[in-house]
Amino acid sequence: MWNTREVAADPVGRSWANPSSAQALAVFREVGSWEAAGQRLGIPPGRAYLLATGRPADAGQALNHAEREAVGDPVGPTQQLVNPPAQNPTSTDAVHAWMRGRADRELHPDRRADPHADA
Repeated sequence: MWNTREVAADPVGRSWANPSSAQALAVFREVGSWEAAGQRLGIPPGRAYLLATGRPADAGQALNHAEREAVGDPVGPTQQLVNPPAQNPTSTDAVHAWMRGRADRELHPDRRADPHADA
């Protein structure tokens, strides 16, 4: 699909391939967002930004206005590309029901059916 080059393995031994800078920039210009570019390239959006611009997306070296125009990126802040919003998996009904049951058993040990249920 893409002309990719192998990148050194991470400490765990996994390796991955990245598109070239020109490819990352071309895809961004075609689709209009770093998220969509990353998805199309099969890489995280922050990596697509890094490959296309040569700068990390963590806002440590943000592009100035002229640089953003040269890349075709009107967005500006890019921190969200490397730190997407966290999802809280404890907000499900099943987890809340378990927590209520656990609290009830802790407060009322005489109602406990199985003393090893939560062990």
